[in-house]
Amino acid sequence: MAITNHLANLKAWITLSVAFMPLLIFSQTKNPTLNKIDSLKNLANKEKQDTSRVNLFNTISYELRRVSPEEGLQLAEKAIELSKKIGYKKGEAEGNRFGGINLYRLSQYDSALLYYTRAENLFVELKDERGLAANYNNIGNIHLGRSNLPEALQYYQKAIAINEKIENQIELANNLTNVGNIYFNTSRFSEALESYNRARLLYGRTSNRYSEALTLGNIGSVYSSLGDYLNALENLQLSLKIYDSLGDRSGKADNLVRIAHILEDIGEPDSAYVRYQKSLAIWEELGEKREQASVLNGLGIIEMDRSNLEKALEYFNRSKSIYEQIESVEGLAATWSNIATIYYKRNQLNVAMETQQKALRLYEEAGMKRGQGIVQLNIGEILMRQSNYQDALSHFILVLDISEETGDKSTQMTAFNNLSTLYAALGNHKKAYDYQTKAIALEKEIAGAEITKQVNRKMISYEFELKEKEYQYQQKLTESELQKQQLFADQRSLQRNILIVGILLLVIVAAVISRNYIKQKHLNSLLGIERDKSEKLLLNIYLRK
Repeated sequence: MAITNHLANLKAWITLSVAFMPLLIFSQTKNPTLNKIDSLKNLANKEKQDTSRVNLFNTISYELRRVSPEEGLQLAEKAIELSKKIGYKKGEAEGNRFGGINLYRLSQYDSALLYYTRAENLFVELKDERGLAANYNNIGNIHLGRSNLPEALQYYQKAIAINEKIENQIELANNLTNVGNIYFNTSRFSEALESYNRARLLYGRTSNRYSEALTLGNIGSVYSSLGDYLNALENLQLSLKIYDSLGDRSGKADNLVRIAHILEDIGEPDSAYVRYQKSLAIWEELGEKREQASVLNGLGIIEMDRSNLEKALEYFNRSKSIYEQIESVEGLAATWSNIATIYYKRNQLNVAMETQQKALRLYEEAGMKRGQGIVQLNIGEILMRQSNYQDALSHFILVLDISEETGDKSTQMTAFNNLSTLYAALGNHKKAYDYQTKAIALEKEIAGAEITKQVNRKMISYEFELKEKEYQYQQKLTESELQKQQLFADQRSLQRNILIVGILLLVIVAAVISRNYIKQKHLNSLLGIERDKSEKLLLNIYLRK
């Protein structure tokens, strides 16, 4: 028995947080340079006190959102003030919207909503559907940032309805991407893929390379969550190439995190750790708080798996402080649960229980079922370790209901095993046997899938290492050296084929071992039940850790 950490939930939240951040306006472009901003400021200083100057103020405010949102807010205020003075309501509406965007970047959600509300009223008065749709998307992002997923989805759908009507393809793609984010983080993967793929097609038609790269990264994350590492890495590499061509550092940091997730899944935590650190350095330089918190949590999980509990706790506490500052419910829930795991490993069970309950309340507030299931499982295991079997029993039964709803088979199997142990300890041998049988059946199903994943992991590990080396090497080669490199292609192909044959042999051996293990385990379970019926030694039945 072991407390489950929140790596899967954290990965989902990391992906969500970095995915929806750029989707704030109805026109997405490459990150602006400071020179461009300076040029726009010079133009604004030369313009008269008219609509042209208002438009420049608004444009500069938008361009500053990633560089200096404080200054961006000041420019939006100037645009609003001048618009009111000359009676330019369109400029006033946009000024309020851009002001909200900059406040959002500062994680000042309440103030941002006030600006968006004023903008909405003005857009309705002006019958400006394009501006209204963009503003709805912005409001959806606020609710998403606050973990109000149903409200976020409602506003995104409002934006979709308008943008489909006016055939605004770029903004429609942005809306679809945000809807995909919600589906992804509620484990509705097929719906997430449908939304992301629709968005990617639209971005391709409009030559919006930045957003196409972002969507490819999202698609990669969905495949990664499904254990399809080949498709995941393929999409992430396509995304990374686009970001490299654009010189987009935030996109690079995003992809470093996503690739780190895959490296963890294929058993390369050291390589994942390096990429987390590189990503963290970029996010810190860019001042992106949510992304910093997510990466810090990822680093903490790796340190916890290494049994470096003090270092892990340090990372988790840094992450928690940031999540508290930006009021992220999901982020806080995952972090609290991971901190509780540290206490559990230290055998501080009362503190672990209190901390898991904090996480549970937050997951319930956010309506995140999968997170609730994992925390309920962890609470049940703490209670079982304290020999509080009856209370643990109710938690495990609830876990089965939640895992059935979310399709979380790993959590369901652990709950089956724990219930078998509990019923054996309580003397109910029939139920102990029934739950053990269910656990074995599910274990067999998962074991079959795990063998396939292991093959994928080994293949991906090989392919990833090979492509990384080739990418780094080719950057140093001249054209003539590239021609020489081709001479080694046949040799690499032969090595790869030998590796594949070796892996296939490994699969056969693993399948035989797995089958024999499950049969022996089943036989041992039956023998244990019969022996305990005759000897009536209740607490020695199915003792599992």
